[in-house]
Amino acid sequence: MIKKLLICFSIQFLQILPNYSQCKDELNKILKENNKISTLYKYKDNKKLIMLKLKNLMEINKSRKKYGLSLLKLDIVASRVANKHCIEMLKYNYAGHWNKSGFKPYHRYAFAGETDHIGENLFAKWTTGSFNTNIKSVNKMMLEGHKSFMAEKFPNNWHKKMVLAQGHTHIGIGFAINKQSFRYSQMFVNRYVTLKPIPKIINSPFKLTLEGNIIKSKKNYGPYMLVIYYETIPSNHFNYKIQPKTYHDFTNSRFLTIPPWKMKYNDLTGNFMIDINFKDVKNGYYYIKLYVRKNVSSIPYVLKKRVSINNSNAVPATGIIIRVKN
Repeated sequence: MIKKLLICFSIQFLQILPNYSQCKDELNKILKENNKISTLYKYKDNKKLIMLKLKNLMEINKSRKKYGLSLLKLDIVASRVANKHCIEMLKYNYAGHWNKSGFKPYHRYAFAGETDHIGENLFAKWTTGSFNTNIKSVNKMMLEGHKSFMAEKFPNNWHKKMVLAQGHTHIGIGFAINKQSFRYSQMFVNRYVTLKPIPKIINSPFKLTLEGNIIKSKKNYGPYMLVIYYETIPSNHFNYKIQPKTYHDFTNSRFLTIPPWKMKYNDLTGNFMIDINFKDVKNGYYYIKLYVRKNVSSIPYVLKKRVSINNSNAVPATGIIIRVKN
């Protein structure tokens, strides 16, 4: 079965990479990264499952290519975060974007030590009979899940819109299966910046500087707007069995908005610095979203006239979670 998967994977991958040697090198690179990363090691995929997910990624990239969008790369940590959630959903027989503790996808990814912005699609299936749990069956159900997303029609096409969002660069793919249930997760990643370490837990009041760099492959982007949302700590009585079909990537409590003219940005080095004053904060979580935008020369880092800013043409690049205790 592994040989069959490798042949199938290679044939599809050659649509992107010009020769088999390059295809093999890319696969070895992914496998090496998978063995090197220690984050959520309990949810690590073996070679067979990595190849299964790469096969599924080909279908996802086919959908994006059809709409003229960039192709995605498999992300190891996001895949493990997705695996963990799928396993939990299967174990406790539920389906939803909130986990059993009441945390959304961006919480779960941030708690794994990551800072990129993410978005999630989920697919669930049950049977009163018995699922075949072999690789062939899993591959078929993963494809069924993705096709169900792409078959959605406006206005109920949230999953399709997630697949086709322009800002995505990587994807984590997760699944879990037993005889009665199947769960499948697509965790889309927007990777545009690298950040210097910042504290995950703070006591108020507190000042910090968000410092980082635009990655070289995205040098035509610049930091544009930073928005911070406040969230209460999830209740111990959170009902994970009853959940909405979709989730919001924000809360109704906006804590702070920082425009570009209050940022320091060097377009030659890609370095940026943003001072954040956590003043009058409450006990809970603060969700930090840094937006980036193309056409750096048009971003008003120096305010010369009255302007308005919004995130309609910007890409959310971070999903940082800070816990405030006071």
